[in-house]
Amino acid sequence: EIPFIRRGDSAYVIVEGPTWEEAEANAVALGGHLVTINDEDENEWLVKSFKNANKTYEEGGEDIYHIGLNRDSESAPWKWANGEVVTYTNFGPQEPYNGKKVAAMNTFNQDQASNAPSWNWGSVSGSWVDGYGEPFNNGHVVGIYGIAEIPLAPNNTPTGTPTLTGDFKVGQTISIDTSDIKDSDNFDGWTPNYEYSWEVSNDN
Repeated sequence: EIPFIRRGDSAYVIVEGPTWEEAEANAVALGGHLVTINDEDENEWLVKSFKNANKTYEEGGEDIYHIGLNRDSESAPWKWANGEVVTYTNFGPQEPYNGKKVAAMNTFNQDQASNAPSWNWGSVSGSWVDGYGEPFNNGHVVGIYGIAEIPLAPNNTPTGTPTLTGDFKVGQTISIDTSDIKDSDNFDGWTPNYEYSWEVSNDN
């Protein structure tokens, strides 16, 4: 079992790389793809959710994660791994810069981000960069993890109202009919039993 975070009808979980291709393969093995980020709210939520994932510099994490954004060549348009159309991007300052075919995002907290030069993508928490997952600087591999997004069955709110019939008097029976309640996306192979009790007030 891999710990995951649910948001709406998706589960989000960290997967290993180190390359984008390996991270995407691990996401597919779980039934999803590397994360598709549709808007600013989701981008900020990812930062808050994964900035303290304890992927340290020594582990190759540094709070940088592969996302599903990729392209066929340096000049090709960006696309999402799950096939969705790209309607939102959040590349940082001077990005995309490296001419890479894949993208990653940083989830630095503000203190970490403030240590980066203002012209650098890393100075903006939640910004994206093209590349990573390859040897960098002194051979250290940065960003060897990815965030997978796995679609889940919807958890819709049940509909309908139970019907109560009978007299609310001591010694009388109240019947409860739940046949109007529909909850199609949850288990419905049994009929629940209900127990109720009440007191009769002296003050009407």
